[in-house]
Amino acid sequence: MIRLSGLSFGYDSNGGFRLNDVSLEIREGESVMLLGANGAGKTTLLKVMAGIFRAYSGSARAGDKEIKDYARADFARLVSYIPQQENHIFEFSVFEIAVMGRRPYINGAGMLKKRDVDAVKAALDRFGMLEKAGRKFLSLSGGEKRIVMIARAIAQEAKVLLMDEPATYLDISHKASLMETACALSREGKIVIMITHDINTAAGYIDRAVFMKNGAIAYDGPAKEIITPAALSEIYGVKNAVVGVNPLTGGPNIFIRPS
Repeated sequence: MIRLSGLSFGYDSNGGFRLNDVSLEIREGESVMLLGANGAGKTTLLKVMAGIFRAYSGSARAGDKEIKDYARADFARLVSYIPQQENHIFEFSVFEIAVMGRRPYINGAGMLKKRDVDAVKAALDRFGMLEKAGRKFLSLSGGEKRIVMIARAIAQEAKVLLMDEPATYLDISHKASLMETACALSREGKIVIMITHDINTAAGYIDRAVFMKNGAIAYDGPAKEIITPAALSEIYGVKNAVVGVNPLTGGPNIFIRPS
């Protein structure tokens, strides 16, 4: 379980908190899309939950203890994180990048066990990248690099998966694979939290939405209930949005009426 209570963190350029009194509880088996305008605090919140920003006030618990009290190796077995961007300057292969997700389980000698290899192969194969395991990571397209980073996080086999705009650069096929994977992981009892600006696609797969504004939670609940024209106007300043229903998924579908 992820439980945040009265969480505040950092200061913005105007002297205010970047996260301000955030309270949120996410249970095992839940998938959540974290929504909001640019600069709303979504990435900062995800980095707190990922154990990157630890100088917070209030409480941020993962499992049975405060996030900042975990040893890094122990926390990596619990939470995996996909950042918006990650640059690798060395000539690692696709397999070598993906196998980095197994670091929490590899002994000091760096020896891979069969389970490590199997986990990496399964994660790459899920997205059709196993056949490119020997390719150099730097030779891949932007979308392919993104897929490898997602596969690395899945190979980590953590109980919580945090993703910051994971669908960036992905084509329709891989975007669908990503969403299906998120659903499958939540059915396995894992927590999946995803920052996204592609609300229509995510809402076809993810039931719960959390809107952020000015570093705080503005709305939290079932996507079909809180994704409304009024909420979109408040959060994004969009005055001409219409929210319909996706006939295939039953999830909300946003249309922008031309001015």
